[in-house]
Amino acid sequence: MLKERISLILGFSLICLVLIAFPLVADERLFEVSSLNPDRSFGPWLEQENEYFRFVYKKADEKALEEYLAISQDAFEIVTGFFKLLPPEKPLVILYGTQDSPPFGGVTITFPLRIGQQMVSAQVISPKSLLIHEFSHYMHNLSGKSGLIFALSGLFGADFPGQYSILFSDLSIEGCTSFLEGYRSSEYASLPIRAAVLEGQMWNYDQVSNAGMGFPGALRVYFSGMLLQDWVYDHCGDEGFLKIQEQKNQSFLPLESMAFQAYTGLDLETAWGDIRKELSAKYAFARDLPLGRIRTPRNAYSEPQWGRLVRTNKGLLHFRSSLTQSPCLGFWRPNEFPGSDVSGVLTENPSIFIPIEGLIANEFSVNADADRIVFIKNTPESSPLWHSENHNQLYLADIEWSEGEDRALARNIQKLPGTGFFDCLLSPDGKRLFVTQRISYNYVVYEYDLESLSLRPLAIPDGISVTELAVSSDGRFLALDCMKSGQGDVALYDLDKNQFSLITHDEAYDFASGFLSDGRFVFSSDRENTVAVYSFDQGVFIRECVDQIAAFFPVENQKGGYLYASYSAFGVVVRELESDQIHRETVPDFKDLRPSWLARRDELWTHYQEKGSQLSGAINKKNDIKEPSDSRVFMDIAMPLMWSPLFSMGPQGNAYGAGVYGYSSLQENSYYIGMLYNPEAKQLLADLSLSLVFPFMTTTLSYNQRYYALDLAEELRFYHQQKKYSLNLDYPLFVWNKADSSVFQLSLLGAVQLYETVRELNHFSVVESLQLAPERNLLVTSGLFGRNHWLAPQNAFLGGTAIGSGILGLVEWYDVSLPPTFGAVVNFQAGLLVGIDLINLEIKGAWRELGEASQLIPRTLPRWNFSDTAEFYGELSLEWAKTWLGKEYTLLAFLKEQEAVIIGAKSFWQFQPLKGLSWFPELEFFLDFMALFKLYYNSGSLRLGIGYCHDFSIKNFQFESENFCFRFSFGNISGAL
Repeated sequence: MLKERISLILGFSLICLVLIAFPLVADERLFEVSSLNPDRSFGPWLEQENEYFRFVYKKADEKALEEYLAISQDAFEIVTGFFKLLPPEKPLVILYGTQDSPPFGGVTITFPLRIGQQMVSAQVISPKSLLIHEFSHYMHNLSGKSGLIFALSGLFGADFPGQYSILFSDLSIEGCTSFLEGYRSSEYASLPIRAAVLEGQMWNYDQVSNAGMGFPGALRVYFSGMLLQDWVYDHCGDEGFLKIQEQKNQSFLPLESMAFQAYTGLDLETAWGDIRKELSAKYAFARDLPLGRIRTPRNAYSEPQWGRLVRTNKGLLHFRSSLTQSPCLGFWRPNEFPGSDVSGVLTENPSIFIPIEGLIANEFSVNADADRIVFIKNTPESSPLWHSENHNQLYLADIEWSEGEDRALARNIQKLPGTGFFDCLLSPDGKRLFVTQRISYNYVVYEYDLESLSLRPLAIPDGISVTELAVSSDGRFLALDCMKSGQGDVALYDLDKNQFSLITHDEAYDFASGFLSDGRFVFSSDRENTVAVYSFDQGVFIRECVDQIAAFFPVENQKGGYLYASYSAFGVVVRELESDQIHRETVPDFKDLRPSWLARRDELWTHYQEKGSQLSGAINKKNDIKEPSDSRVFMDIAMPLMWSPLFSMGPQGNAYGAGVYGYSSLQENSYYIGMLYNPEAKQLLADLSLSLVFPFMTTTLSYNQRYYALDLAEELRFYHQQKKYSLNLDYPLFVWNKADSSVFQLSLLGAVQLYETVRELNHFSVVESLQLAPERNLLVTSGLFGRNHWLAPQNAFLGGTAIGSGILGLVEWYDVSLPPTFGAVVNFQAGLLVGIDLINLEIKGAWRELGEASQLIPRTLPRWNFSDTAEFYGELSLEWAKTWLGKEYTLLAFLKEQEAVIIGAKSFWQFQPLKGLSWFPELEFFLDFMALFKLYYNSGSLRLGIGYCHDFSIKNFQFESENFCFRFSFGNISGAL
């Protein structure tokens, strides 16, 4: 019997070894090499510095580095001039040019400045504005104006006072950063403000700077802080912000509202009232412009976001999403209903929307007959710190229509070779395909030959990044949105002649280029201090469509008017202007027009740069900058970030001490060292863990040492010394992102744990101590876990519809000189999302050859009445969670936007050969409250609950206090924007 079991475990171990080795040579997802991809082997992280910053980058991003080196002096002087403060050491800036993870900026600790360039929204902002923005965060944190109470947090971590100075701040969460960068005051960026003012929905003070990230709240932390900073600059002078910050450290509380009132004599509500009045005056001219009626539904809590409209023979193709719905791609037929009134309330005859069943995509394109679609499936990132290569995949599919054309189904979905795609475009006849891939910080356009499956680059000059594509109805021309150093321009590309022509080229923001059905080239621009639609033909610019708020991505409504994307106070909408509201007019001096926000930005930059130049003195003389040093490999070492006091009380001995945390800059490498002192045993207790993230694998090493005493008699006591060494591995063997947006992942889990226990009669003193032979226990586990997860609505922060199962085999040696024993743990879990309700079912089973199988399954509550030695043990749990969208309100720097109530129960069973299967007459009940908090652009979940264990074998039931369990947990659930 033993030999059979040893053979089984050896076979199982061999399989696991094969599974570990197999991905290293055969995982297509991880190591796909294709002639369709540019060279994506970027090498190690490199470091280069000048007089102002240390830059960390990849070799492929040398062009981006050149730009940041060129503008680093200006950015350094502007920000230091604003804060009147120099950094004590040269700041570290990480350029995520070759990497592809959602964050493209944002830092609230004096860790590195992080600047990513993979997202189009990052490229809209110039490198100078981006560096100013992130360096402002860095310097504000460094100033540490957080109030006396939170200044004490600096004892635990040098960065803490600075973090609190930002988090508990109305002016500073994004205020000074957006104020200095300039971009947020542009006409396009401030469209949510414009819409709110003109619709009479402008936020009050309770809704502003600390509001949530649900759109348009995502922008409020930027805009409200910028508006308040503008107010301070205009009413209190250019040092007003610093004076208010000085007031903060004179208070025990870090709230900037108190410091603001102490300095200005006004409360923030009064100041915000002035801001609203000034905004109303600023946009008064727009009330004379025509206002298109809203043609899309509106709801403050579940606003559908309507993007670019593309006309096809089956309707207007577009993508929409909302807080309470899954993202959906489909065809909208607005002409089959009378529409909604101006307030946005739906009429009795809503529009017809036909989703494309069987797929969800973020980037897509169809041909004119809407029977062929190309789309990109975006692979998710698992971490906000680890920025991996982009593996976005390109798919081609047929669209099958029902006989009544009221249903559309994606058929014959095929993945095309290549990865790393960002945009795609089909020609009207469906025979030509154009795609963009990002090489470093440039989006490069290729024609994808569907027969030879090869890429042909279009003749677009180097350094021009193409962020949007559109094609003319005859398939001859491409309309391009272009970026170069943050300048938004539009261009035409003649496919017959392979000729590229820039239509605009300056700092005004020109975007949303495309074609009308008659072939006219149109785009939107902010040159006239509003966002309007213009057409261009043979050197002549004509103003085509103007709306009170904004107009972009227009399509004709077949009545001489336009349907177009715009804004409302609640988000992006589609509006419609009738023909009698449209007054076309030639704009002869179009290229000479310059929006006024640029003048304001340049005024601030010039003003503060002069101060910064004087402040920095000799190290920043204009013509005395040292050449950048040679590049060198950057050593990414985890640095200590904070320490925290530790206390331990209980039957295993009282202790006190401290723990130190460290994190690395580029990856999620971290360590923790904890040391406690046990005064009774006069010994140190130690915890040490090291987490290393390798490409596609996470490894955790840990060491734990504990001392505790057990009373054997009135004056006899045994002292126990326990040591635990462990190695844990998590290796994703296979990840499949399917076309319907579900994700299947199969992971290999493994762990090796060595336990050592020494028992002594004295206080662990070596001399004259009665010490028993050490007991050693070695546990090796390995197994597979698979999970399939379906796309869930954005508000399902508890999880979503998913099913998963795993099996872990284990080998245990109670002493290395003795034969091993065996065991296994099987887990099945399923989650079903129904509306905003989530039902979770989990079944666990454990088998252990020797010892208690129940020890293999962690319990929420301790067991009271059962001492079980059964070979088989199981657990069944069922929980129901209900979530809802709460009213937006501010609580200090927090917004509670979503809440949930979770009700559940657990039951347990065992199997013994002689007794068979039996259930414990015991249930664990629990009732939890869960809330989603959004702080700045980080989100966390707070779970507070109570559990109770009920023993059904007790006939006279009564609540016992020792049967209750209270629990509290807080965790981060999403990364930065």
